[in-house]
Amino acid sequence: MFASSTFYDLRQVRSDLDRFIKDLGYEPVLNEFGKISYGKDEKLEEYCYKKISNVEI
Repeated sequence: MFASSTFYDLRQVRSDLDRFIKDLGYEPVLNEFGKISYGKDEKLEEYCYKKISNVEI
């Protein structure tokens, strides 16, 4: 499950979502846990779109 939001102001909410998603039996895809790899060959959003295309929800 890919969770997208602002980071600093919603840090606690994102942490709660991480736990909730895991409790549902899914693997959360959250940037702060290194789940999205970035490179210099494409735009940042392209890396996110690639990751999104691989998730179930």
